[in-house]
Amino acid sequence: MTAPTPEIHQPADHHAGRANQESAAAPGVPQSLLTNIPDNLMPTIDINIHLTEQRQYSEQLEKCDGAEQTAPSVGGEPIAKSEPQRAADTTENLELVTSEKPKVKEGDIFDNLIALGRTLNDLTPSQKILTVLPVRKPKKDEWVRCHSGIATPVNIYESSETRETYLILPAVLEAFETVVRHVRMTLTVNYAGEVFIWPVPIPLGAKPHAAHVSAFAAAEAATKSWIRIAWIGNAYEVSRRQNNAKNPEWPAEIKDASSMLRFACKAGGIEIIDSPAHPVACELLGLS
Repeated sequence: MTAPTPEIHQPADHHAGRANQESAAAPGVPQSLLTNIPDNLMPTIDINIHLTEQRQYSEQLEKCDGAEQTAPSVGGEPIAKSEPQRAADTTENLELVTSEKPKVKEGDIFDNLIALGRTLNDLTPSQKILTVLPVRKPKKDEWVRCHSGIATPVNIYESSETRETYLILPAVLEAFETVVRHVRMTLTVNYAGEVFIWPVPIPLGAKPHAAHVSAFAAAEAATKSWIRIAWIGNAYEVSRRQNNAKNPEWPAEIKDASSMLRFACKAGGIEIIDSPAHPVACELLGLS
């Protein structure tokens, strides 16, 4: 018979030393558990410990990367995990960007004084078409210019009742001897662009009338600058405009003195008296 192998007991400090080593190798495992584990189970525990450490390390990496963690469970039942609170989507509150530019607050009319002072011709440039050519004297409140080359002397009659102007031809001049006026028909324009014929009196005789002399001098000055006349006493007072930057605009329809009179004598314009049988001549001669 084989003698029984005597049981060999390792000293307590041997187990304690091993426990200390295992405890150092497996942090977080109670030392009391390590001292009571048989030697044949220690390799398995070592593997599990290392696997546990690797799993914890992987979970920490996944947590850092924002990966979803494995839900913990109690008694096999998963614990409900609250969803991570997402940051508010600010794009939901953004307005749609369109190609339309934001409206700029408009000012009032006084923000642009240059535009406020524009004339109708500045806003809608145009060329005036001459339709009528009246015969009259300049008004006391208008600035005028006279054309230096379009003027001619004629004889006219102005009715004191109707204020109408008649062109007297040489054939009937004798009948109008006492009422006829010898004038220079001069193409004239005012500062607003209105064109008319100024019948400028021609001074006659040794002692001409002061009104004729002053009017004739005013027309001569108007060929060079803008002037204004006003009746003072027995003559015209002439004023010269200081700002002469604007040039007069002459109608394209009037090329010379002949075209001027032709245009003025159109239907509705100056009436021509060419015969003693004309009603106006008959009235002056007492024949009607």
